[in-house]
Formats: sequence, structure tokens, C-alpha cells
Amino acid sequence: MRSRTSELLLLAALGCRDPETPPVPYVDLVTQPCALDPDGRVTCWAPDDTGLPEPWVRDIPDDLPPLVSIQSHRPGLLRGLDADGRVVVVACADTPWVACPTLPEPVVQLTDYGGLTADGVLVPDVNHDLTLDAPAGPWVVLADSHPAGVDTARRLWVHGAPDLTVDLPVAPTAIVADVHRDRAGACVLDGQGTIHCAGTAPFTGWATEPPYRALVGSLGAACALKNASTLVCNDGTVHDFGPVLAFSAARYPYYAADGSFVERYDAPVTVCALPEDGGIVCEGPRTDGLSLD
Repeated sequence: MRSRTSELLLLAALGCRDPETPPVPYVDLVTQPCALDPDGRVTCWAPDDTGLPEPWVRDIPDDLPPLVSIQSHRPGLLRGLDADGRVVVVACADTPWVACPTLPEPVVQLTDYGGLTADGVLVPDVNHDLTLDAPAGPWVVLADSHPAGVDTARRLWVHGAPDLTVDLPVAPTAIVADVHRDRAGACVLDGQGTIHCAGTAPFTGWATEPPYRALVGSLGAACALKNASTLVCNDGTVHDFGPVLAFSAARYPYYAADGSFVERYDAPVTVCALPEDGGIVCEGPRTDGLSLD
């Protein structure tokens, strides 16, 4: 849960692009404002959820190996994969429940709960058990934010209350998932550009006009790319950044007019994208029209 102080610090830490500075052509982006450049280096612009007074990562040290992808959902934790599939802990806040986990073997996909090997085997990190009551693998794709995935029989499985399964007609290419109390769901994109969802709203009934080209999201959010530049999200919003290379989306908590805290699954979606001409642009309740260099 974010404090009001950390919300304000996050807004203060997000700087605007200097028009005289050429934008950096980033190649990867996570739900926190962190991006990976073509040289495998990570830059972040915001404090973590603990409300630290300064940005917790900025210009990752040169002694880290170049990364090929980055991942972060838990407060204060940023991990990445190097070229050999090894998990590299880029940053970890000093909080008792975060163990800065690496994985015991190389993986081809890194998620918040663990990883997926080239053989489709689930590898849990030290804080979580990925097996739960999941169907037998091997798996072909795994959710990024909570336990869900698709096995080689093309069955989408979502750990929730109760567990949800959906048989897919076509092999998937991407998945987004989240589990929040009585709300659970996941959406998967197949090779024909159709999105299939399991669970409850806001996961169901939002992507009804295929084809889609990409699907991402976390913390209850899902956004899909309809063409080169139009992003459709499961809160009903539509964003047009121009042609994009990659994008991320998440629901964030916010404070109501009476000062009460609103949970993530009811929060509006913030989406960030990497335009073809470089840099990062974001739209949403906290970062509307934001540009980062």
C-alpha cells in the first residue's frame, strides 16, 4: 500500500523531458517507471513504494551485466535477465519481507513469482510457491504479476477463488493476470489476434474487436494494442501515443475526496509506452501527458 507521502514523492521524482535533449531509444519497460536501453542498462525515475525520499535507482552501476529484460512489481525490487537467462537483482529496498530473490537455474521468462525455463518448467523464487494447485506442465507462457499461465494443452489457468480454467482454441503469445481478494482474472492473446479472458470484470468483456497485436498489464490492469498506436485498456480508456515499440500498464491506488484509500483493483489505469522515436510517454491519473527522456 502506498502512503500519500510516497504518492507525492513519485510525482515529484518524475521529471519532464528537456526538448534540447535527444530521447533515448529504450527497448523494455516495467510497470514502475524504469526502462532498459539497447546497451542493457536500466534507468529509473521514481522512489519505491516504501516512500524513500530519493529515487531508489538511477543509472544502474556498470558492474552489473547487460540485461535483456527487466521486471518489477513488488515494492523496492527490480530484477532482470542477463543474456544467459540468469536473474540479476538490480535493486532491492531494505524491507524485511523482500528477500531480493534470484532463481536456482536460468529462465527464459522472469515474473514476479518466479520464472519459466526453456523446457516449460516453473521455477519459484524464495518467497512463493508457483505450483499451488496448478495443472501439470509443461507451460508455454506465464503471467507476470500473479499465478496464472497456459500449459501445452492450451489451457489457461488462473489461481483465484475459485481457480479458473479456460480452453484456448489457438496457442497464446502473451498473458496478463492479477488476483485481488474476490476479484480474479487473466487475459491471453492468441496467434490470431484475439484476446481470451477468464474471471470477473474488469478482465472480461473489454477486448471484443480483434485483431490485437500485443497485450500487457499488471495489478488488475490490461491494455492491448489494436494497430501501430492505439491502446485499448480494460478501464474503458483509449490511448494514442503514435507508433510504439512497447508499453506497460498497471492500476494504482488513489485517495478519494474524503481521504479514504482506494484499492488497486478499483483504481484507474496508468499506461506508459516507448514511442518509435525514443523516450517514454505516459497517460493516466498520475502521469497524464508525461514525457521522460
